[in-house]
Amino acid sequence: MVLAPDLFSGKVARTIEQAEQLTSQLNETEDIPPLVLSAFDELSKHPAVTGNALGAIGFSFGAYWARWLAQEKPELIRAVTIFYSDGWNVQPSNAAYLGHFAETDPYISEEGKKELEDALKALNRPTTFYTYPGTGHWFMEKDRPDAFKAQAAQLAWDRTVAFLHEHLERK
Repeated sequence: MVLAPDLFSGKVARTIEQAEQLTSQLNETEDIPPLVLSAFDELSKHPAVTGNALGAIGFSFGAYWARWLAQEKPELIRAVTIFYSDGWNVQPSNAAYLGHFAETDPYISEEGKKELEDALKALNRPTTFYTYPGTGHWFMEKDRPDAFKAQAAQLAWDRTVAFLHEHLERK
């Protein structure tokens, strides 16, 4: 069962400039938390959701909010997968973390990625990060033919599914 909150109220960016414009129109601290928490509440109440653990997956901008949700709802979020996102403001959670990163990414520095990994491990959270050779930002996105890398995307997705099964299945 999956639920994806629409952080931009139906608006879609087709270019980096459009994405930057949409993001600049947000008051992130006021606009996004209610959307993410509402999606979490809807998902956790859905009859198809069983058990006492949920996962969160975030891509780029959304990866920060997946991590944020794990910190806000530590009683239920047990697995977080992030794609091409470094981070700051890492707080305690009960989640395990899986990260997928591009080899060449103008938005994510090696230092930022290492700082995020170290911060999660310092909080004693299980953390595994992968870097995919020959990839750039958006390597998972089929609608970005300039960036999509099918083999890396499939491997990252297979690892994500295995990770979610490992951390979310009832034992």
